[in-house]
Amino acid sequence: MKKLTLLSALLIFACSSDDSDNSNSKSFEGRWNLNSISENGVEIHDSCDLETYMVLSESNTGTYHQYYSDDPDTEPCGLDATYQLTWSQVNGSNYNISFDFGGSFPAVLTNVLTIDFGGGEEQIFIKP
Repeated sequence: MKKLTLLSALLIFACSSDDSDNSNSKSFEGRWNLNSISENGVEIHDSCDLETYMVLSESNTGTYHQYYSDDPDTEPCGLDATYQLTWSQVNGSNYNISFDFGGSFPAVLTNVLTIDFGGGEEQIFIKP
């Protein structure tokens, strides 16, 4: 009986009631891979574009690595440019990302990260 009581006590205290989701799926920091580029709702990316990614750090800085090819069917894809960036949380799931080329753009974090580059262009990033 003593063993049963001890086993019951261990099971009660060993089980956690913490149901919080500790995954990084809604964390702004980390690596984000480009999933799509659209202009006015029409996807305009090619396979090389989809090698583009961002790395966002906890220090509100990051890098954007842009890949490009004139013709991904006949020409190898390569790193075209790397931009430094800073980011800030506006409120809740709304952020602002400023690039060293002079642009500053709103971003929304849900299960994906969507950046509105203006003129109808949106880029959607996902965590790997």
